[in-house]
Amino acid sequence: MAGQDYETEYLNGIAHFNAHEFFEAHEVWEDIWARTSGRDQLFYKGLIHAAVALHHFGNRNVRGARKVWGSCRQYLGPYSPQHLGLNVENFLVQMRQCFGGLENIEGSPAAVELDESQIPEITLDPAPSSTDD
Repeated sequence: MAGQDYETEYLNGIAHFNAHEFFEAHEVWEDIWARTSGRDQLFYKGLIHAAVALHHFGNRNVRGARKVWGSCRQYLGPYSPQHLGLNVENFLVQMRQCFGGLENIEGSPAAVELDESQIPEITLDPAPSSTDD
């Protein structure tokens, strides 16, 4: 299958996300979101919220993580099952597993920590035609 051309910032954001550099992913995707209109705009906003939610979770800001995770689901849900090469449905399932400990907190939220092994890795199908740095 031939590779797909994607926006450079989209790919750069994915590289940061996969490196668990969530603040940087958010910054890169915010640039593309700001200049995008139409159908793709809220998709990028959903990715931004995914990165911000993980950033908050990693910094033990449980309240912020829960709030932004909720908006992430709202923004990305309509793009399921797939959009811009991302299997949105699978991504949201993996994110739900990652945030599972936050959704049903009864006791101290401080006891809940981000399990980095649960963080999804973003892959695209079709794969990018080239990866420019």
